Amino acid sequence: MNRSSQSRSASRFVEHVPSALLPSDPNMYWRLSVEEERLVSQLTEAYTVTQSAQTYVKLSRPSTLCGDQGHSIIGHMAKDMVHFFTTVSDFCSLPARDQAAALSFNAMPLFLLRNAFAASRDFEDTDIPNIIPDSHVASREELVHLLCQFQRSLRPVLRNDIATAAILQCAVVFDARAPDAWDRQRINRLQDKYMIMMKHYVESQCSYLFCWHYVEQMLTLVQEARTLGVMVTRQFKGWKNIIDPLIQQLVHPEEEKG
Repeated sequence: MNRSSQSRSASRFVEHVPSALLPSDPNMYWRLSVEEERLVSQLTEAYTVTQSAQTYVKLSRPSTLCGDQGHSIIGHMAKDMVHFFTTVSDFCSLPARDQAAALSFNAMPLFLLRNAFAASRDFEDTDIPNIIPDSHVASREELVHLLCQFQRSLRPVLRNDIATAAILQCAVVFDARAPDAWDRQRINRLQDKYMIMMKHYVESQCSYLFCWHYVEQMLTLVQEARTLGVMVTRQFKGWKNIIDPLIQQLVHPEEEKG
């Protein structure tokens, strides 16, 4: 593991902009259109439901992800992801093949982002994410440390705001790099839509003045989630073999039955 990347992650903590510093001039804020407000409302409602139902880490008690317990937790994770995205009309507009490709390619980064956001309210600096099996904590100390730092960094960037977390999830899932994607141009246009939506929403909440303070850090954390996702997947090679069939079955069960 690259220690320089570890030190960079550990040293970068974003400060939340105090409300007293936000401009008082309403012209310094983006005014969401009716369509944008409707989309934010729909995403917030859907994410609230799936987040409250999600099995996320109990950070003070690392649990063992092996055997039936591991299958159950990963199964819940996949179902929660699919449940959320199947309420997003843009996602449902994609062919089933592209839905499965997008979820499969982004499964681990989406999990890390969702899990970190869900658990951040209970997070303590000494907590250890329970995606590390108990019997291997000592040998994977660096990865545990990086995951803790990632979770700690995410909290001020997303401002504990469900709408921001939901929009970010959509910006991540629509990724034209997915190996098995078919209509890459359409997927890319949808990512553009949610990247712009994310910028507009943050501008509406934090002003033009501080928008990029948050958006740039969100994009950095997404890249960190991808990098950490690769590390986790390498250490737990069986995860993807569990996640992918679940996604295939959940996205288009009629093909699985056939």
